[in-house]
Amino acid sequence: MSRESESRRAARIALLVLLLALAFSVLVRVRLLDVPLERDEGEYAYMGRLILEGTPPYAEAYNMKLPGIYVVYAGILALFGETIRGIHLGLLAANVLAIVLVFAIARRFLRKLGAAAAAACYAVLSASRGVQGVFANAEHFLLVFVLAGFLVLARPDALRRAGRIFLAGLLLGAGFVVKQHGAAFVLLGFLLVAGATVREKARASHLGARVLAFAAGACVPYALVLFWMAAAGTLRAFRHWTVEYAGAYVSQVPLGEVPGRFLALFGGVAGHAPSIWILAGGGVVSLLLSRARRALVLLAALFFSLAAVSPGFYFRPHYFVLLLPAASLLAGEGMERIERLLGRRFGSGASAGVASLALLLALAFAVHRERAFFFTMTPEEACRSTYGLNPFVESIEIGERVRERTRPDERIAVIGSEPQIYFYADRRAATGFLYMYPLMEAQPFARAMQEQMIAEIERASPAVLVFVRNRHSWAVRPDSETLLLDWFDTYRERHYRLAGLIEQHPERSVHHWGAERPWPPRTSDWIALLERREETRTGFWGSGVPD
Repeated sequence: MSRESESRRAARIALLVLLLALAFSVLVRVRLLDVPLERDEGEYAYMGRLILEGTPPYAEAYNMKLPGIYVVYAGILALFGETIRGIHLGLLAANVLAIVLVFAIARRFLRKLGAAAAAACYAVLSASRGVQGVFANAEHFLLVFVLAGFLVLARPDALRRAGRIFLAGLLLGAGFVVKQHGAAFVLLGFLLVAGATVREKARASHLGARVLAFAAGACVPYALVLFWMAAAGTLRAFRHWTVEYAGAYVSQVPLGEVPGRFLALFGGVAGHAPSIWILAGGGVVSLLLSRARRALVLLAALFFSLAAVSPGFYFRPHYFVLLLPAASLLAGEGMERIERLLGRRFGSGASAGVASLALLLALAFAVHRERAFFFTMTPEEACRSTYGLNPFVESIEIGERVRERTRPDERIAVIGSEPQIYFYADRRAATGFLYMYPLMEAQPFARAMQEQMIAEIERASPAVLVFVRNRHSWAVRPDSETLLLDWFDTYRERHYRLAGLIEQHPERSVHHWGAERPWPPRTSDWIALLERREETRTGFWGSGVPD
């Protein structure tokens, strides 16, 4: 077979692999479009809706995340509809775009088949239950900006044009304002620009101009955020949450616990697709043995992707989405190494076929391990299999019940970390605290936050309260401040009556909305719906508080 024929054959195989990867992503994600929102999705959806209604971030709802993800969600809600399905359609669009971008970037370093392998590996890994991949977490959207920025930098003539360097910085800076973890990729982009310029032995003026163009682009998105917050009058709250509290949040994990935390979480992630991660490990070995220029770039991408996963050393499963493009590129490199080794022994024609078979087996094994999640579980089953007793499935009915019992102009309060209930109910929160976690942490703002939340709820006098007694919704520690819980027990007894109860069991939840509502609940995890009343009536609540 001539070299030209081999090239055409490789191109056809690569195109087929890429199309299959895209088809897999669409099939899995369309089937699970109705998977219930988890709490981060609920936060983003609620904040996105507030933006669409004209309320800026940090005015009526607070969190330490930068507002880029709220703007992204506002766009998704506007384009695809304010529903669970609309949100996951937005994720589907972002994932398809990310797969194509991974392929395009891989083509700068790998041959066609290796690039298609990288895209296919990313499609499987990014849908995995191990990284909570079918849920629309911020990392998926951050990567679209980051991958687009690196694709601009990967162009052969990118460094000769200041406009393209500026654009790359702008895209990477946009990734940062979607989530702070993107700072690692901004630094990587800066080093790639500076390193490539130095390697060219360009004049110092060229180095300065290129670095300045990149830095200017990277700073623009954050500067726009500051301008927006200042114009909206929320700059002080923005600074407190994204700088002061965020600094306290990332300093809570003892350094001695970091290796164990990482290995435990990474082991869980890799265990869902070990064949692909083994292929990626082979890619690392291949690059360490290589003298090619791409080795340094791809290994740097791996290092900075690990840095992006690591802020605060919490290593949440969905943080590892940020590692997947680098891992996929390494898997493509590993497959190409197999092809090169076989080519020396059996010839290029046979080696391409065997390498393709190795890729197919790795992908098939990974898909087979999660076949029930990908192909047979209902959306509710997929949610429970991923998050266990977190009350995400139950939140849908809670939201519906709240909406039935309240007017659109009435406020409600969720005492628990379940902001998705606000989105489902389509009601404004009586307090800006969407999560109880900051209030329970051993950080210097905890008591002041509890006092502020109490004052906001008392001032708003919400029509409905939802109390979530679930360990995943509170994360109470032995040294947690209990002012909020002590206050709430008295406040609900004076002003609210029990209107409904959901008892959570490992197998299923039991819903009580009629006249018979057992008290105390027969489970350790439950959700109570409380309606405001004028008369005083006690005795229905009991003494239980989250543990």
